[in-house]
Amino acid sequence: MISMIKNKIYPVECRMLIVLSILSILLFGCAGIKPARMVPELQPQSEWKVGNSVKVMDVTGGREPTFGGPEMINDDDFKTALIATLEKSRLFRVVSTDSGDLNLYATIRSQDQRVGPGLQYTAMLVASYKFVDRAGKVVWLESYESEFSSVAFAGATRTVEAREGSVRENLSSFIQGIRERWPEK
Repeated sequence: MISMIKNKIYPVECRMLIVLSILSILLFGCAGIKPARMVPELQPQSEWKVGNSVKVMDVTGGREPTFGGPEMINDDDFKTALIATLEKSRLFRVVSTDSGDLNLYATIRSQDQRVGPGLQYTAMLVASYKFVDRAGKVVWLESYESEFSSVAFAGATRTVEAREGSVRENLSSFIQGIRERWPEK
């Protein structure tokens, strides 16, 4: 007599499959760096403008994530967030990747992380920004350190939130630095 039970899926196995599917979605569903989430909320300022236009050059120093390693900020995502931040700041009439009165060079100097108590994950970022005029003269050069922590339950989400937050804080400091320390003409 052949048993018919071998071909049936037990309710326990079915529930276990559903639980594993849901856990996978929760743990990895929000993973992935998004430049739009790296753009800071900026405080409205006066109508003072730095110049007519800025050309954002290719960003350097970013890192691609490695398999099994933490999410990292790459050059393209940082550049996208930088352009969006400059446009939002309204410090320039035109923000472009083609031409401008000034060229902006941005370099990610370092990306680091530390794990704190409980679920806390802190990402640190150091970035340098340099404006160069058409004659090749450095007009403005500064570096900013930033950090941001996340305590999200899912590890991948925690890492992404911390990385994006460290960029958001850095770009916010960059815009504030321009507003406060741009050289007088």
